Amino acid sequence: QLSTSVTSIISNPTAPVSTTPSVINIFAGGRNSIILYGIETSGKALICGNNENGQLSQGTNNNTETKYTFPICALYSGRCNNDIIDIACSDVHSLFVDKNNNVLACGLNTSGQLGIGNTTSKYIMEYVMESSGTRLENITNVACHDNHSMFLEKTTGKVLLCGDNSKGQLAQSSFTNDSNCYKARYGIKYTGGSSSVFYIENIKQISCGYQYSAFLETGGKVLMCGDNKY
Repeated sequence: QLSTSVTSIISNPTAPVSTTPSVINIFAGGRNSIILYGIETSGKALICGNNENGQLSQGTNNNTETKYTFPICALYSGRCNNDIIDIACSDVHSLFVDKNNNVLACGLNTSGQLGIGNTTSKYIMEYVMESSGTRLENITNVACHDNHSMFLEKTTGKVLLCGDNSKGQLAQSSFTNDSNCYKARYGIKYTGGSSSVFYIENIKQISCGYQYSAFLETGGKVLMCGDNKY
């Protein structure tokens, strides 16, 4: 995952092989690393490290010590043809936001954390889907932990989540796992036999840990849900 062409421990900071001066952002998750790079915002990405769940989107689950340049998925039904603007990665899966603000995902999917409408793990990127079955759009930022994922809408500040919900980390007023993305909610109000859903909105930053999620509002207020045993 250090992309140094060897697998020995390195105690001194060392540059990955063949990196360029145009790196603009870096991401690390568990045992895999991703480097988003390019002149200004070219949106190319390099990826290396553990690939046993297909989280490197190489079409296999073989590990590799070699960096790859996106959009490699142009070879696969035209997916990931666009520049990458944001990335999130856990130990077992990866999320990519393209310049059209669509989201693609690959890797382990046993809890539905890829948000593709099923629990089949993917070695190549698939588009993330809303609960309506349509492609997730208008996303500006993503976050993930091993078993769930978060997606921040660009204009409304609403947040969608998918994956493991055993501790209520998807903010759905329930504990059911979801393989499609649903908007985070404050709760449901019942009046006269009808119900109204109140969605969380005006969020500017998202983050998730092991079985919990955090939301930062534009006004500075923090909201959290999920496991609280510590």
